[in-house]
This record gives sequence, C-alpha cells and structure tokens, in this order.
Amino acid sequence: MGCTDSKDNLTPEELAIMNGELSLMYQAYQASDVDLIYRKYSNDGVVNISQWQNVSSKLKISAYSIPTSPKIQKFYDSLKSENKYKLRDLLVIGIYLTTGKSIDKARLLFEAYDENDTKVLSKGDIQQMTSFIVEVAVEKTCVLVQDDDPNNVQPEDMAKFLQKLRVVKNKGKQELCKMFLGGDPALTELNMEKFVENVTMPSTVQLLTFQGVRKFIKKQEITASKFAALTSLKKPVGPSEPKVEPLKAK
Repeated sequence: MGCTDSKDNLTPEELAIMNGELSLMYQAYQASDVDLIYRKYSNDGVVNISQWQNVSSKLKISAYSIPTSPKIQKFYDSLKSENKYKLRDLLVIGIYLTTGKSIDKARLLFEAYDENDTKVLSKGDIQQMTSFIVEVAVEKTCVLVQDDDPNNVQPEDMAKFLQKLRVVKNKGKQELCKMFLGGDPALTELNMEKFVENVTMPSTVQLLTFQGVRKFIKKQEITASKFAALTSLKKPVGPSEPKVEPLKAK
C-alpha cells in the first residue's frame, strides 16, 4: 500500500481513513497478483456477483468474511452498478491498496484503462482514471472508518476534514490529470512508457496511494485559500466620499 508520510505528520482524520483502507486487507498482496486474479474472474470488462465471490474467496479479503462488515459492504456497494462491478474499478482499488513496486503499479494502472490493448491512452481515458481515483480517495474509502478507531476522531471533525477536500475536489481532478499527462494539458494521448515515467517521478510517485492523492488535493485547498486571501488584498479601494465642510453661520 505504501505511505508517503510518517504517521507523525498525518492528521487523526487521515490516519483513521488509512486504517479503514487497511480493513479491506489488500495490503498482504502484490498488485500484480491481485490484478491477475481479478482478470481471471471477469468477462467483457465486468465482474458479476458470482465472479466477485470467487475473487474474494481466492484472495481471502475482508469481503469474504461472514458476516461482512456493514462498512465494507457499503464501500463495495458504492462501486457496484446493476449488480456488477467494472473490472477497471476493482483493478484500481487493488493497485492502490496492495504492495508492489511503483513502476509495476503504474504499468497496471495504464493497462486497467487500456481495455482494447492499444498501448495508448487518450486524454479522455486519463481524465476518467483520475476522476475515479479522486472519488475513491475522497468519497468512498472514508466510509470504512471504524467506530472503534484508536484515533478517536469525532464525526464533526471528520466532516470538516472531508468538506475541505470536497470544496477543491474538481480542481484536484484537473490537476491530477495534468500530473499524469506530464504537466502538458495540451497533450491528447500518451503511451505506456511515457505514462509510467510521468507517475513514478519523485514528485508524483506518492499519487499511487490514496493517502498521497488526498495530500495532493489538500494542497489545492491551501493554494485556493492563499489565492482568495491575495485577491481580497488586491481589491481596489473605491474613492472616498468627498469631505463635507460644515456650514458657517452668517
């Protein structure tokens, strides 16, 4: 799974979310192994309920536990549509929550969206990818926070933490897409080699973890706050009212 910061530098809210992510139990596996199993039990880019049961049984992930935790069930239900899962969605979850070399994770992430094996992703593909990654990091894994989490985060504090991320979530999607494109928003497509290079640089490799993505989005919130403060300072001051001299008694 990987961590981009020491625990001393993380807020209680972030630690609680990370603990929730660990409850899915992917961290015991290599990304390539999970990718292989998901692909084995899928057809035409989807994983049906029967196949999902085979996957969770094979991996012994927490979804296979009886009974399944309501929070874990809620997380997986949020990924489901018409009683099926998109294969690429599950692949992304596996890539982000397992262990493995960053270069391997980057390659698997590219392949998850290269569904026709063209060895090229369009800018639209990258936009879909980064949008989903941000949605999971901000909106989905937070439901996994356990009631007995040792960080003892109060609901109102978690709500404030998430709200700050939500305010700049769309901006975060745009900026993350730009990072995956290598900083060139005019780019219309890129191959696997360039994609892997873009997301495994020292400045971007943290974006292969959900914690790193949340940190990245939080920076957008800080930047937006600073910009708003500077803008307010630069607002032109209107002309002062003309001074009215008191009438002199005749």
